[in-house]
Amino acid sequence: MLEGFVLLACAERAICVAFVGALLGLDNIAIGQFMLAQPAVGAVLVGYMVGEPLLGVWAALTFQLLWLGQIPVGAYVPPSAPITAIAAVGLAGPSAAPLPARAVAAAFLAIPVGVLAGKLDFWIKSRNVGILHRSENDLLDGRPLALGGAVIKGVANFFLKDFFLLLVAIFVGSALLTLALRHITPGWYPGLELAFVISPAVGIGAALKVYWKARNLAAFGVGAVVAAAVAFIFSFLI
Repeated sequence: MLEGFVLLACAERAICVAFVGALLGLDNIAIGQFMLAQPAVGAVLVGYMVGEPLLGVWAALTFQLLWLGQIPVGAYVPPSAPITAIAAVGLAGPSAAPLPARAVAAAFLAIPVGVLAGKLDFWIKSRNVGILHRSENDLLDGRPLALGGAVIKGVANFFLKDFFLLLVAIFVGSALLTLALRHITPGWYPGLELAFVISPAVGIGAALKVYWKARNLAAFGVGAVVAAAVAFIFSFLI
């Protein structure tokens, strides 16, 4: 009976996170470009949604900075930082296990999800090119509304890709994570807590490598000070 309730809770969380994550993911490529999909916004929002705001902030700090300098060049397709961070938050979710243990284990499971999401983005773009060519033929045949339909199909492809990827990853991954955490003894916790603390530092190091010029470092430093001030003020408001 208890395992049934756990599975039901995992399924409910997977559906909610997948839906919200897929909506936010549209802003990464398909719609808007308002930066809502970035981990600094999307992961934090999903963290509040599942009742784990600290987990959302940790995922944002880790994955937003870790792949900051990764851009698609030639045949290289970078991992999707937004989907990785959202998947990590959805996987770690509320649990009786300590937050550091859940977060670090979830990150290991979420990274392959982000890599796959990046490759699927490339595949969806290729499919959408075919939709565009078909809509061009429809326009030449005197059907102007076909262009609007092509846009909707293209957006739907991106949404469905992220939705089903997150749905399967969070539902299956949560079950695997639950089983793994049962075999983690308290002796592992100090090491996992250290990894939890170090992970954002690794992201900061990766970001500093991108901003290694003096002018960029100054901008990065100003941004870090402003972010720290906002976080300090925000901590008194919640």
